[in-house]
Amino acid sequence: MMRKSIFVFIMFLFFFAVRAEVFTLWPYSGGGSVLSSKVDSIPGIDREILLIEPMIVNGVRLKLEVRRIDSTFDNLILFLKGNFDPKELRAAGDTIRVAYKTGEKQVERWLIVNSGDGKPLTMFCITSPLKLPGPGEWPASLPPLPVGAKAVQVVEFPGRKAVYGSFENSGNSPEQLLRNTSDFLRSRGWQAAGNEADPSIQGNGDLFLRANPRELMWVSYGAAGNGACYTRPY
Repeated sequence: MMRKSIFVFIMFLFFFAVRAEVFTLWPYSGGGSVLSSKVDSIPGIDREILLIEPMIVNGVRLKLEVRRIDSTFDNLILFLKGNFDPKELRAAGDTIRVAYKTGEKQVERWLIVNSGDGKPLTMFCITSPLKLPGPGEWPASLPPLPVGAKAVQVVEFPGRKAVYGSFENSGNSPEQLLRNTSDFLRSRGWQAAGNEADPSIQGNGDLFLRANPRELMWVSYGAAGNGACYTRPY
């Protein structure tokens, strides 16, 4: 049962990470003309919204919509290149990112993921202010920020009582950050699923579980002093 729970959570993290990309991997850089929403003009777009996920990003209430697109990846890229400024479009690997203004102070972001030949594409869409405020106070439900680190983003998912936070500019290596976090969480009743903090492994991230209350915690650290944490009940 424990292995199955870990597998399900890892699969959820994959989809969560895809959603987080809408914000964290390609912030809007400005420029371009103001357009009305072009979601309905996409060839093969399913009019039915598969999922609406309420989010609070740095204190701003937003919603993420998930749709299906019945089109080939290559045909969609051709359509997007013919309808958007190159600054508003980025395609790499199996993902396409689009960001464009739908108002003087509003931007719409898409993340479109190719699931393989013969399968529909998945589209994540979110409309947000052109500039989001800073993250404010770091959530108490996440491990404390490392010394010297600066919070970049805090995302809450009220429907699943989940919290995500990212930071940058911490001074330690990923391995040391994970060891520090592991020690902190273990002292508060968490258990590591992978024991990645062991010096013989030198890991930079791990999954932690707590029985009372039943919670999951995922942490990951990068070489540039950045990191991210995510927690939710299970």
